[in-house]
Amino acid sequence: MSDLRADPLMNVVHHGIKGPIRLLLEHDFFEAGLKLVFAGIDAMAFLGLPDGAVEVTGADFIAWCDNYLHLPGSEPVSSLELYGARCGLLHCHSGESRSRRQGTARLIQWTNKGVPVLYRPDIDANLVFVSVQALVESFFEAVDRFLVELFREPGRAAVADARLQNMFVYRRQDEIRAAT
Repeated sequence: MSDLRADPLMNVVHHGIKGPIRLLLEHDFFEAGLKLVFAGIDAMAFLGLPDGAVEVTGADFIAWCDNYLHLPGSEPVSSLELYGARCGLLHCHSGESRSRRQGTARLIQWTNKGVPVLYRPDIDANLVFVSVQALVESFFEAVDRFLVELFREPGRAAVADARLQNMFVYRRQDEIRAAT
């Protein structure tokens, strides 16, 4: 039986992204879990970049969300709004972002389980509430769809596989010593 800990896809996606997000949410560390979701979107967008591209841009994040991440519910949350939430949380630990200040995106405030997206324009037309759990579940489903699509195309799969080899991989020191 092969050791799945050595598989780059298992290391990056399951042990490096999905597992830690689950762990954080189980212990009610919602902000840290959201940060990992946003970093995970960046990582998935990176895997899907064309050969030769070396870094993810805001446009790549938005395009990945447009193509793969779909929150349930009747009120749409745009990929630009998610990108604004990402920037605000990662850079300022807040919901404020450039797109919010420029009026091109609503402020996202986060809620627990329940209605995936709650929009009350009678309270504030520039505010939308999003369930952390709904975003996480939608992200996990998006990752699965994306990876199936990515590895179905041989050219893109080769580029992604090469990138996976260089993404963060944790190794125990005793395993490294034993290999030499």
